[in-house]
Amino acid sequence: VKFSSTLCIQYGSAVRGRHEEGLLGTLRGQKDEGLIAKRQSLDERKVPFPVLEFRIVNMRANEKGCEILDATISCLSCINEGSHPGSTPRRNGTVDESVSSTHHDMDANTLADEPPKVNVAKNMFQKMSTRDIFKRDERYPSPSSRGDSSAERYPIPSSRRDSPSEQTFLFDDGVNEKINLMRQKYQNLDVQTRHHPYFRRVWYIRHQLDASSPLVDPGVKRRIRECGHWPWDLNDHNSVRESLIQFHTIVVTLNGTSN
Repeated sequence: VKFSSTLCIQYGSAVRGRHEEGLLGTLRGQKDEGLIAKRQSLDERKVPFPVLEFRIVNMRANEKGCEILDATISCLSCINEGSHPGSTPRRNGTVDESVSSTHHDMDANTLADEPPKVNVAKNMFQKMSTRDIFKRDERYPSPSSRGDSSAERYPIPSSRRDSPSEQTFLFDDGVNEKINLMRQKYQNLDVQTRHHPYFRRVWYIRHQLDASSPLVDPGVKRRIRECGHWPWDLNDHNSVRESLIQFHTIVVTLNGTSN
Protein backbone atom coordinates (compact mmCIF):
# COMPACT_ATOMS: atom_id res chain seq x y z
CA VAL A 1 0.00 0.00 0.00
CA LYS A 2 1.00 3.63 -0.42
CA PHE A 3 -0.14 6.67 1.51
CA SER A 4 -0.83 9.94 -0.29
CA SER A 5 1.72 12.65 0.40
CA THR A 6 -0.89 15.41 0.07
CA LEU A 7 -3.58 16.26 2.60
CA CYS A 8 -6.78 17.79 1.23
CA ILE A 9 -9.03 19.90 3.47
CA GLN A 10 -12.63 20.28 2.35
CA TYR A 11 -14.77 23.05 3.81
CA GLY A 12 -18.07 24.79 3.22
CA SER A 13 -20.18 23.43 0.38
CA ALA A 14 -17.52 20.83 -0.49
CA VAL A 15 -18.27 19.04 2.78
CA ARG A 16 -21.98 18.90 2.02
CA GLY A 17 -21.27 17.48 -1.42
CA ARG A 18 -23.12 20.23 -3.27
CA HIS A 19 -22.83 23.94 -3.98
CA GLU A 20 -24.54 26.19 -1.49
CA GLU A 21 -27.31 28.37 -2.81
CA GLY A 22 -27.08 32.05 -2.02
CA LEU A 23 -29.37 33.56 0.56
CA LEU A 24 -30.93 35.84 -2.00
CA GLY A 25 -31.74 32.88 -4.22
CA THR A 26 -33.26 30.82 -1.44
CA LEU A 27 -35.28 33.79 -0.20
CA ARG A 28 -36.51 34.88 -3.62
CA GLY A 29 -39.92 36.43 -3.30
CA GLN A 30 -39.55 36.93 0.46
CA LYS A 31 -40.25 40.50 1.61
CA ASP A 32 -40.28 40.06 5.36
CA GLU A 33 -37.00 41.48 6.73
CA GLY A 34 -37.41 39.56 9.98
CA LEU A 35 -37.86 36.27 8.12
CA ILE A 36 -34.79 36.94 5.99
CA ALA A 37 -32.70 37.66 9.09
CA LYS A 38 -33.99 34.48 10.71
CA ARG A 39 -33.10 32.39 7.65
CA GLN A 40 -29.63 33.94 7.60
CA SER A 41 -29.16 33.01 11.24
CA LEU A 42 -30.28 29.43 10.59
CA ASP A 43 -27.99 29.17 7.58
CA GLU A 44 -25.04 30.32 9.70
CA ARG A 45 -25.65 27.52 12.18
CA LYS A 46 -25.41 25.00 9.35
CA VAL A 47 -21.77 25.79 8.50
CA PRO A 48 -20.18 22.30 8.44
CA PHE A 49 -16.86 21.44 10.02
CA PRO A 50 -13.90 21.19 7.62
CA VAL A 51 -12.73 17.67 6.85
CA LEU A 52 -9.10 16.63 6.41
CA GLU A 53 -8.72 13.84 3.86
CA PHE A 54 -5.94 11.62 2.55
CA ARG A 55 -5.87 8.37 0.59
CA ILE A 56 -4.41 4.90 0.94
CA VAL A 57 -3.85 3.08 -2.35
CA ASN A 58 -3.47 -0.65 -2.89
CA MET A 59 -0.57 -0.73 -5.37
CA ARG A 60 -1.52 -4.25 -6.51
CA ALA A 61 -5.15 -3.41 -7.23
CA ASN A 62 -5.02 -4.77 -10.79
CA GLU A 63 -3.69 -8.15 -9.73
CA LYS A 64 -6.04 -10.99 -8.92
CA GLY A 65 -6.09 -12.12 -5.30
CA CYS A 66 -4.25 -9.07 -3.91
CA GLU A 67 -7.08 -7.69 -1.81
CA ILE A 68 -6.58 -6.89 1.88
CA LEU A 69 -9.26 -8.41 4.06
CA ASP A 70 -10.54 -7.01 7.35
CA ALA A 71 -8.26 -3.95 7.16
CA THR A 72 -8.17 -1.51 10.07
CA ILE A 73 -6.28 1.73 10.61
CA SER A 74 -5.25 3.90 13.55
CA CYS A 75 -3.85 7.43 13.35
CA LEU A 76 -1.68 9.58 15.63
CA SER A 77 -0.80 13.23 15.17
CA CYS A 78 2.74 14.31 16.08
CA ILE A 79 3.02 17.82 17.51
CA ASN A 80 6.30 19.53 18.35
CA GLU A 81 6.29 21.27 21.71
CA GLY A 82 8.65 24.22 22.11
CA SER A 83 9.89 22.95 25.47
CA HIS A 84 13.56 23.78 25.09
CA PRO A 85 14.83 27.30 25.84
CA GLY A 86 14.88 29.77 23.00
CA SER A 87 12.30 27.97 20.90
CA THR A 88 9.92 30.13 18.91
CA PRO A 89 6.72 28.64 17.51
CA ARG A 90 6.24 28.99 13.78
CA ARG A 91 3.11 30.39 12.20
CA ASN A 92 0.10 28.13 12.54
CA GLY A 93 -1.88 26.65 9.72
CA THR A 94 0.78 26.07 7.04
CA VAL A 95 -0.28 22.59 6.06
CA ASP A 96 1.94 22.31 3.00
CA GLU A 97 5.05 23.19 5.02
CA SER A 98 4.33 21.27 8.21
CA VAL A 99 2.78 17.97 7.14
CA SER A 100 4.78 14.99 6.00
CA SER A 101 3.19 11.82 4.70
CA THR A 102 3.33 8.66 6.74
CA HIS A 103 4.84 6.76 3.84
CA HIS A 104 8.06 8.68 4.47
CA ASP A 105 10.48 6.98 6.82
CA MET A 106 11.38 8.68 10.10
CA ASP A 107 15.08 8.33 9.35
CA ALA A 108 16.45 11.53 7.81
CA ASN A 109 18.85 9.51 5.63
CA THR A 110 16.02 7.65 3.91
CA LEU A 111 14.65 8.84 0.59
CA ALA A 112 11.11 10.21 0.66
CA ASP A 113 9.90 7.86 -2.07
CA GLU A 114 10.76 4.71 -0.14
CA PRO A 115 7.92 2.75 1.52
CA PRO A 116 7.66 2.68 5.30
CA LYS A 117 9.93 0.30 7.16
CA VAL A 118 8.36 -2.08 9.60
CA ASN A 119 11.18 -1.89 12.12
CA VAL A 120 10.72 1.88 12.51
CA ALA A 121 7.10 1.61 13.57
CA LYS A 122 7.87 -1.46 15.66
CA ASN A 123 10.62 0.29 17.59
CA MET A 124 8.50 3.41 18.04
CA PHE A 125 5.53 1.56 19.49
CA GLN A 126 7.77 -0.60 21.67
CA LYS A 127 9.29 2.54 23.12
CA MET A 128 5.87 4.06 23.70
CA SER A 129 4.60 0.92 25.41
CA THR A 130 7.51 0.86 27.86
CA ARG A 131 6.90 4.42 29.05
CA ASP A 132 4.20 5.82 31.30
CA ILE A 133 2.36 7.52 28.46
CA PHE A 134 -0.79 8.33 30.40
CA LYS A 135 -0.68 11.43 32.56
CA ARG A 136 -1.81 11.04 36.17
CA ASP A 137 -4.96 12.86 37.13
CA GLU A 138 -3.91 15.76 39.38
CA ARG A 139 -7.06 15.31 41.47
CA TYR A 140 -5.69 11.92 42.61
CA PRO A 141 -2.04 12.45 43.62
CA SER A 142 0.32 9.60 44.26
CA PRO A 143 0.94 8.50 47.88
CA SER A 144 4.52 9.80 47.79
CA SER A 145 3.34 13.31 46.89
CA ARG A 146 1.02 13.33 49.92
CA GLY A 147 3.63 12.00 52.29
CA ASP A 148 1.74 8.73 52.97
CA SER A 149 3.84 5.73 53.87
CA SER A 150 1.24 3.24 52.70
CA ALA A 151 1.17 1.83 49.21
CA GLU A 152 -2.45 2.80 48.71
CA ARG A 153 -3.36 3.53 45.12
CA TYR A 154 -5.71 6.32 44.17
CA PRO A 155 -8.04 5.19 41.40
CA ILE A 156 -8.59 7.25 38.28
CA PRO A 157 -12.28 7.85 37.49
CA SER A 158 -13.67 5.68 34.72
CA SER A 159 -15.61 8.57 33.17
CA ARG A 160 -13.37 11.37 31.91
CA ARG A 161 -14.27 14.67 30.35
CA ASP A 162 -11.85 14.16 27.48
CA SER A 163 -12.97 12.04 24.57
CA PRO A 164 -10.66 9.24 23.32
CA SER A 165 -9.49 11.46 20.47
CA GLU A 166 -8.32 14.11 22.94
CA GLN A 167 -6.28 11.81 25.18
CA THR A 168 -2.62 12.73 25.00
CA PHE A 169 0.32 10.40 24.47
CA LEU A 170 3.50 12.09 25.62
CA PHE A 171 6.60 10.92 23.80
CA ASP A 172 9.92 12.55 24.68
CA ASP A 173 12.02 12.03 21.60
CA GLY A 174 15.40 12.51 23.26
CA VAL A 175 14.72 15.84 24.96
CA ASN A 176 18.08 17.34 25.84
CA GLU A 177 18.80 21.00 26.48
CA LYS A 178 22.45 20.61 25.46
CA ILE A 179 21.66 19.51 21.93
CA ASN A 180 18.50 21.64 21.66
CA LEU A 181 15.98 18.93 20.77
CA MET A 182 12.23 19.44 20.86
CA ARG A 183 9.66 17.42 22.75
CA GLN A 184 7.10 15.65 20.62
CA LYS A 185 3.52 14.99 21.69
CA TYR A 186 1.37 12.28 20.13
CA GLN A 187 -2.42 12.39 20.18
CA ASN A 188 -5.10 10.07 18.85
CA LEU A 189 -6.59 11.24 15.57
CA ASP A 190 -10.21 10.16 15.26
CA VAL A 191 -11.03 9.22 11.66
CA GLN A 192 -14.15 8.07 9.88
CA THR A 193 -14.35 4.50 8.54
CA ARG A 194 -11.57 2.85 10.52
CA HIS A 195 -12.51 -0.58 9.16
CA HIS A 196 -12.52 -1.79 5.55
CA PRO A 197 -13.69 -5.39 5.07
CA TYR A 198 -12.42 -5.68 1.48
CA PHE A 199 -9.66 -3.17 0.65
CA ARG A 200 -9.02 -3.53 -3.07
CA ARG A 201 -8.24 -0.16 -4.65
CA VAL A 202 -8.45 3.23 -2.88
CA TRP A 203 -9.37 3.99 0.72
CA TYR A 204 -10.36 7.55 1.63
CA ILE A 205 -9.51 8.49 5.22
CA ARG A 206 -11.30 11.53 6.66
CA HIS A 207 -10.83 13.43 9.92
CA GLN A 208 -13.32 16.09 11.01
CA LEU A 209 -11.78 19.33 12.28
CA ASP A 210 -14.09 20.04 15.21
CA ALA A 211 -13.71 20.86 18.90
CA SER A 212 -12.34 17.38 19.67
CA SER A 213 -9.66 17.46 16.96
CA PRO A 214 -6.06 17.79 18.24
CA LEU A 215 -5.17 19.71 15.05
CA VAL A 216 -7.47 22.68 15.69
CA ASP A 217 -6.19 25.79 17.45
CA PRO A 218 -7.43 26.11 21.08
CA GLY A 219 -8.93 29.53 20.39
CA VAL A 220 -10.98 28.16 17.52
CA LYS A 221 -12.08 25.24 19.71
CA ARG A 222 -13.47 27.70 22.27
CA ARG A 223 -15.47 29.45 19.58
CA ILE A 224 -16.82 26.12 18.32
CA ARG A 225 -17.95 25.18 21.83
CA GLU A 226 -19.68 28.53 22.20
CA CYS A 227 -21.56 28.54 18.89
CA GLY A 228 -21.84 24.79 18.27
CA HIS A 229 -20.54 24.89 14.69
CA TRP A 230 -17.59 26.07 12.60
CA PRO A 231 -17.30 29.88 12.85
CA TRP A 232 -18.82 31.63 9.86
CA ASP A 233 -15.95 34.12 9.48
CA LEU A 234 -13.42 31.26 9.26
CA ASN A 235 -15.13 29.56 6.32
CA ASP A 236 -12.46 30.30 3.69
CA HIS A 237 -9.19 28.61 2.72
CA ASN A 238 -6.87 31.10 4.44
CA SER A 239 -8.83 31.07 7.69
CA VAL A 240 -9.02 27.28 7.73
CA ARG A 241 -5.24 27.08 7.37
CA GLU A 242 -4.72 29.58 10.17
CA SER A 243 -7.13 27.64 12.41
CA LEU A 244 -4.77 24.65 12.53
CA ILE A 245 -1.90 24.22 14.97
CA GLN A 246 1.65 23.46 13.87
CA PHE A 247 1.81 19.67 13.62
CA HIS A 248 4.72 17.65 12.31
CA THR A 249 3.56 14.23 11.16
CA ILE A 250 0.51 12.00 10.96
CA VAL A 251 1.42 8.42 11.84
CA VAL A 252 -0.87 5.82 10.27
CA THR A 253 -0.89 2.11 11.14
CA LEU A 254 -2.63 -0.28 8.75
CA ASN A 255 -3.41 -3.86 9.72
CA GLY A 256 -5.06 -6.50 7.55
CA THR A 257 -4.85 -9.93 5.98
CA SER A 258 -3.63 -10.31 2.41
CA ASN A 259 -5.96 -12.45 0.34
